[in-house]
Amino acid sequence: MRRNRRRKKVIAEISIIAIIAVIAVIVTVIVLVSRPKKGKTAANQNNITSSESVKNDTKSLSNNQTTTQSATEATTSVNKEPPVISGVSDKTYTVGDKVSYMSGVSAKDEKGTEIEVSVDNSEVNSNKAGTYKVYYTAEDKDGNIAKETAVYTFVNPKTATNDSLDAVVAQVLSEITNDSMSMGQKLRAIWNYAHTKIGYHGTPLDGSDRENEAYQALTTIQKSGYVGGDCFTYCCVDKALLEGLGVSCIWVDNQGAATGDHSWLLCNVGTGWYHFDATRMLDKFECFMLTDKEIQDYLDTGKSIYKRDLSAYPKSASEIYTY
Repeated sequence: MRRNRRRKKVIAEISIIAIIAVIAVIVTVIVLVSRPKKGKTAANQNNITSSESVKNDTKSLSNNQTTTQSATEATTSVNKEPPVISGVSDKTYTVGDKVSYMSGVSAKDEKGTEIEVSVDNSEVNSNKAGTYKVYYTAEDKDGNIAKETAVYTFVNPKTATNDSLDAVVAQVLSEITNDSMSMGQKLRAIWNYAHTKIGYHGTPLDGSDRENEAYQALTTIQKSGYVGGDCFTYCCVDKALLEGLGVSCIWVDNQGAATGDHSWLLCNVGTGWYHFDATRMLDKFECFMLTDKEIQDYLDTGKSIYKRDLSAYPKSASEIYTY
């Protein structure tokens, strides 16, 4: 009995040892299987790093391309076209004249938008005869600059004699009229000449003597092609040229004009009296051989120029002037 017990005890101990050994083997296998392989891990890590690097390089390239494209677009969108200044020309004035340096001058950018023009007339002394330079500058919003220069000449006043005025009138009439023209065509030629060659500057050349005013204006136009003056200048030139054709003229003075005094002519070529005035009007109204009714129609629009003492002047012809 005692021997059997001992045998059973030995068998139980062996079984326990065997179980422990099996468990140890299983644990070892599990550990080995679950442990990552170094070579594969490094490769995976390298692959991940390379992938991220490619992505970063691609992103960087894309950013560089975008930046380059933006810079190119910005470069091509900048306007480098300078503005264009118009209306700058050489001019001649009589010493003491009021000068309008910006009359007819304007500037536009490359899109055709009107922009400001600055003028530098610091070299000019309008009270001394001489030749002076005037500088015009225009700058657009992109910083492009345009410059123009004009020569302003100031001459001393001359006193006209009948002979000298008659001579310059004859010269002008020979240039703007001819024998093949009707009287109406000649009248229109005189109106066009005075209207285009005299700029309205608000002050006369002399202002005291009609013949001298006409002489100064006509000689200046003959020399430089242009002169500045006011309604007195226009009226004096109109009268001198019309009388040079043998046309009867009456000087008419305005009454109560909102813009100040005004002068024009009534003229008669044998068909009755008509209103004649080559002055440039702000509203573009043209007073060429108009009847009293046509003048009244203009006054009825609310204008005050051409308002006059009707009793002081002859009535006009009733028929509209044709030629």
